[in-house]
Amino acid sequence: GRSDKAPAAANPNPRNPQTQARNINIPAVTADDHIRGSRSAQVILVEYSDIECPFCQRFHDTLKALISQYDNDTEFAWVYRHYPIARLHPNAIKAAQATECAADQGMFWQYTDELYKLMSSSRTLTIADLPRTAQALGMDTDAFNSCLASDRHMAKVNREISDAQNAGADGTPTSYLMLRNPLTERDAQNLMLSFARANMMLPDGTSLININEHRNIVSLSGALPLDFVKAVIDVAINR
Repeated sequence: GRSDKAPAAANPNPRNPQTQARNINIPAVTADDHIRGSRSAQVILVEYSDIECPFCQRFHDTLKALISQYDNDTEFAWVYRHYPIARLHPNAIKAAQATECAADQGMFWQYTDELYKLMSSSRTLTIADLPRTAQALGMDTDAFNSCLASDRHMAKVNREISDAQNAGADGTPTSYLMLRNPLTERDAQNLMLSFARANMMLPDGTSLININEHRNIVSLSGALPLDFVKAVIDVAINR
């Protein structure tokens, strides 16, 4: 497997390979987003993720490796948004809120990286890990614990869950590459073909890559290998 699946109700109309690529509604990247790189980059990957999801942990490492291969001001940037699937991961919603409490202290990425590092040791994330990690990073733990207890970031987390579902994400991780310059029809077809040839699809034949009708948003389902994500970016920036 490459992803953790949300309950079926979250996406009552599974995508059909023939009707893929029609419409993807995703909120624009704003100053409120957590971004590695610049909003003016040619390609911005918007990832909807779940801290407790093992596939997300794997993909987090992939994206950390990818981000270092590009100019993050002009070529490639990475945005992280929340899609905790509570039915599968009981601590994921609290963990998402914890990353926002870390963001209040200017440490979103450092904190998120550390939580995924904990997950990489094949252990289950616990609620106790959340303040413990904040303390290990030298954060103001009183402010952090007060923030976490208040649930004050729950509205943002819920909004992003809703945004992910409206965009068609039916599992984690799901990523949307927002392209400054649309793909040519030929490039789009070649990318779809390359994924099909590599058997990058779900058991029902649904491709793990989906391109919208304007060819300026590419969705990727699951923790895809680095080379496949890189192939999309390189085509989009004409590398």
